[in-house]
Amino acid sequence: MGGRGAGSGGRLATPRRPPLPDVDVGSKLDPPALPSHFFARAAADVARDLLGCMVVSRCGGERVCGRIVETEAYVGPEDPASHAAKRIGRTARNDPMFGPPGTAYIHMNYGIHWLLNVVTGEVGHPAAVLIRALEPIQGRAIMRARRGRPELTNGPARLTEALAVDPGASSATRSTVPRCG
Repeated sequence: MGGRGAGSGGRLATPRRPPLPDVDVGSKLDPPALPSHFFARAAADVARDLLGCMVVSRCGGERVCGRIVETEAYVGPEDPASHAAKRIGRTARNDPMFGPPGTAYIHMNYGIHWLLNVVTGEVGHPAAVLIRALEPIQGRAIMRARRGRPELTNGPARLTEALAVDPGASSATRSTVPRCG
């Protein structure tokens, strides 16, 4: 694993494989959802294996997608940076983290930015992977319109805005979270 995220305490994933080449528009941009057993593993392993997978967003009839290039693992209650660290426990805010693997956990950061996480491990064990950055693959113009800025998905808050992720997606099942292409 890589070092800790700046100020977050989470564990950054580092690629095991070289970056994937650009994909053509077509079936590779609409890959099947990852199976739930993919997420039913340790957060650090899932974080590494999500690199290169695609996130597909369909909102308001507009489709955008990007390849995951940076993740951050929150390994459970023993992780002091986790929203479900032992000192915090289970709350209404972090409840999706205790759900089934592959569940989306959307939370607000600094009171202004929504961030996208995917629950990992066993039900009842609050571990998750933060999707930190994407390489835009399809829908760059839509992402630009949503962001209103040139930086599209090079940060967790930027990518959620570009994908139009909001709290309504929290607790969504694996059919609406990262897909591998």
